[in-house]
Amino acid sequence: MSGFYRRWEPLFAARDLARGPLLVFAPHPDDETIGSGGLILAHRDAGCDLTCAVMTDGSLGDASSAHGAGYIEIRRAECRAAIAALGGGDLRFGTFGDGALPLALETGELEARVADLLAERDWSTVVFPSPYELHPDHRALGLAVLRVAARDASERVWLAAEIGSFMPANLMIEITALGERKDAALRCYASQLEHHDLIAKVQGVDRARSANVDDVSVTRCEAYLRVLPGEVSTFLAESETLLRTTDRMMPPVPWE
Repeated sequence: MSGFYRRWEPLFAARDLARGPLLVFAPHPDDETIGSGGLILAHRDAGCDLTCAVMTDGSLGDASSAHGAGYIEIRRAECRAAIAALGGGDLRFGTFGDGALPLALETGELEARVADLLAERDWSTVVFPSPYELHPDHRALGLAVLRVAARDASERVWLAAEIGSFMPANLMIEITALGERKDAALRCYASQLEHHDLIAKVQGVDRARSANVDDVSVTRCEAYLRVLPGEVSTFLAESETLLRTTDRMMPPVPWE
C-alpha cells in the first residue's frame, strides 16, 4: 500500500516561480484572477512580462440579464481593471462566445488559436485551466492547451490551474502576502459580485489549500499541477481517460 502514498505538495514562495515571460489562458474574464492572481502578481512584482488571453466574451455571466447589450464590454472593462490591479500586462480578448469552447475544441479552431498565441514568444511559463475542471469551457481550453503542448519542443513550464474545481496538484505557492491585492483585483468584477460572493469563495479555496502547511503564518496558497514537457502526451491521454470514466460514473441530475 505504501506505493499509493506520496509526500505533500512542495510549497514555494510565489516569487520562486517568476522566471520570465508569463502567458495565462483564461476561459472567461475573472478566471485569470481566480486561479492565478497570486502567481501573476509575483511575476509582475519581479518585472516579468505578462500576457493574459481571455478566450470567450463572458456573455453568459449576466445571471439576471440586467446589463443588456453592453454586457460584453462591461466584462472586458472589468478585466482590464483587474489586470491593472495585478500589475498590468498585455490583455487579449478572444472572439469565442461564452459556452462555445467545447465545439471550438472539436473543430480544431480553439487549438489553432492557442497554437498561434504560443508561437508569438518564448514564454517561460504557461498557465492554463486544469483538464479536471467541470465547466465545459474551462475543460475544453485546458485540453486544447495540452494538445498543443504535446507537439511543443520547448522546455517551458506548463502549469495547470484550478478555477472552479479542485485538482490533484503537485505544487503550491504561498500567496499570504499577496492575498489583499488578489482580492482587490477580484473586486473589479462588480458584475459577478452582484450574484455571488466571489471574493469569499476564492479566499476559501486559497485557505483550504494551506490546510497541510504546518506554518501557521501561511494562510493562503494557490495550487498548480506542473506538467513536464516530456510527460505532456502521457498526462493528456491519461487525463482524457480519467475524465471519460469519471463522467460516465456521475449520478443522474435529479431534475433531469
